[in-house]
Amino acid sequence: MQILLNEGIPAYAESRMGYFNTLEVETVLSMLAVIDNPMQDIPLAAVLKSPVVGMSDRELAEMMADYRNCADKGQDRGIYAAAVSWERLKAFLRSWSGFGCWLPICLSMN
Repeated sequence: MQILLNEGIPAYAESRMGYFNTLEVETVLSMLAVIDNPMQDIPLAAVLKSPVVGMSDRELAEMMADYRNCADKGQDRGIYAAAVSWERLKAFLRSWSGFGCWLPICLSMN
């Protein structure tokens, strides 16, 4: 927090401990993990259930059940494969798919 204040960025925290355990920080960390590799099930599920997407447990279960019943699913059984085939998430995932190229590793490969 002191670093933010030193840079002239107003910041306030009620606690000096547990910063990385807050919902907002955990969501951003999960989003970064998904941008880096969308096939990570746990971070993707966290983002889907976060306020960013707002999926309920029931919707996540329905999405996975729909995918399991899909005839042409190939070998991938993960949440990403189910999410990209679920109509309600296609636009959201497309909007996030390009962010990975802004990561330093991608820039160094170009």
